[in-house]
Amino acid sequence: NGFLQTDSFSLSQTEPPDSGIPNSSFEQTDPNNSSLPQYWQTSNWGSNRSTFSYLTNGYQSTRSVRVDMKRYQSGDAKWWYEPINITPGETYVFSNHYKSSVATRIVVWVVTSSGTNQYIGLGSASASSNWTEFHDSFTAPYNAVKATVCHVIEANGYLPVDDYQFAPGQTQGFDRAIIT
Repeated sequence: NGFLQTDSFSLSQTEPPDSGIPNSSFEQTDPNNSSLPQYWQTSNWGSNRSTFSYLTNGYQSTRSVRVDMKRYQSGDAKWWYEPINITPGETYVFSNHYKSSVATRIVVWVVTSSGTNQYIGLGSASASSNWTEFHDSFTAPYNAVKATVCHVIEANGYLPVDDYQFAPGQTQGFDRAIIT
């Protein structure tokens, strides 16, 4: 006999932090701030004005994130996640989906065993008004312990991103014997 009154419940699936990018499709909202995706942060540097948004639509999902840049003179802006454990010498494959009004860059931020940071450029992504996939691989340096991949904007324009994937890749061999 009696009653029970409840409010503000949430149920979400969490991903193990070392099994890939946490909250890679931005579907999990930060429990402390509903205007941010869980496990993701924003960053910009240089002389520019950057605005960060947590969107209610995405590539084949209900959420994505966006950076708008104005008054660009230098630097970049990006959404990023805490670096995850990687194995030195291992090949890793990265992909994500994006839209942008300008060409953008994808950069791997590697934390080394000595605690220093290295940056590896994966490539450029052309401007696209439709969701487009970026896909590339890299080999972790001999002294790498952690890494994060950042899709950065370095010009006046916009960049929504979604559906990040980062995993060990298969090394492709030859399908026949080859001698050089």
